[in-house]
Amino acid sequence: MNKIFIANPKYIFINGKIEIGLAIAFNKNILAIDQFEILNNIYPDAEILSLKNNSLLMAGFINSHVHLEYNNIIGEYKYGSYINWLQTVFDSFKYLNVSINKQSIQNGIKSLLQSGTTTIGAISSRGLDLELLAESPIRKIIFNEIIGSQTGAIEWATYDLEQRINKSESLKSDKFIPAIAIHSPFSVHSILQNRAIEIAKSRNYLISTHFLESREEREWLDHETGELKNFYLKNYGRANRFVNSFEFLSQFDGLKTIFAHGSYLTEQELNLFQNQDWTVSHSPVSNRLLDGKILDINLLNKFNIDWILSTDGMSSNFSINQIDEMRSAIFSHYHKQLNNFAVELILASTSIPAKALNLNSGEIAIGRDSDLIFFEIDNSIKIEDIIVHIILRGYKPYLMFILGNKVDL
Repeated sequence: MNKIFIANPKYIFINGKIEIGLAIAFNKNILAIDQFEILNNIYPDAEILSLKNNSLLMAGFINSHVHLEYNNIIGEYKYGSYINWLQTVFDSFKYLNVSINKQSIQNGIKSLLQSGTTTIGAISSRGLDLELLAESPIRKIIFNEIIGSQTGAIEWATYDLEQRINKSESLKSDKFIPAIAIHSPFSVHSILQNRAIEIAKSRNYLISTHFLESREEREWLDHETGELKNFYLKNYGRANRFVNSFEFLSQFDGLKTIFAHGSYLTEQELNLFQNQDWTVSHSPVSNRLLDGKILDINLLNKFNIDWILSTDGMSSNFSINQIDEMRSAIFSHYHKQLNNFAVELILASTSIPAKALNLNSGEIAIGRDSDLIFFEIDNSIKIEDIIVHIILRGYKPYLMFILGNKVDL
């Protein structure tokens, strides 16, 4: 039987607001939420956690879309133009195997944990991060990504994906869950898209895909023209569009899918999200650096479409710290009421991505997995302003549990 702990913080973020006077009992899962004295009587042998003054307990953050393989390649990238950035990614991809190093991935994982992230959706392009992630205490959905737009690469890309999936399956655990990623509608041949989707269906995998991240992708999918066409002609000598946006979306009918970015989604496309288990992953820093158009979350709210917050990778961000991304979102969406939006961002980093990733976590509730983080809050901050200050001041947790196990920070 797992050891039982009782935590009696001053504050708990629960049901979208901060409460005072509650404690929790937990092991791998949250067992009870009540007054400390009651829990102490129910669980007399439990270990009482020694917490700092003015502690706040909340569910650990979930970063649903992050690339760790690119953590060591930073200076090569050009920003301000999606095509210029894409060309630098293309140029660096061919030497990714030799440029990546163990330390850079481990540093990335450490940064994630120290910022309060207990679960990630890791987009793994080459499988170079799999074993290091398996060794880490962080929970991870491993989105084995397929990419390849040229006919001659279809068989190799299929074989490579199958090998990485087999490797992921061999490492599978309650903290390591294999999944599938299709890079984007413009970078994956239709045959490869179909094969990846069939694998996802047969294995009941979650799917992630980049979608409508840039003006260039919008023009390519709509008209088969523009800078993406020039990119393919320059690098491959030919340019072929395999699907338009509606044809691409139709392939995910009935499949649980995360669409990363979605900055150029139209109302017509969002109509297709109705009655589907689809979520949009929002990365405001990446949007700003690569294209400049920020996701219209008001439009998503209008269609009752869930959106979640993620950092993307260091190739298109200065940080994979979830709170840094929340802070950037606050300043990107300046029209939103500050305190209410801060709470939205916490939910977009906890309970909503938990739902999108089929996780039994993301909130302080009985029966949920004990992925927990504790902050020490300055005693001068009023209760109604705590969430805003956590984000603006870049608070870091001093204590973390994942599936009820303490994690060294």
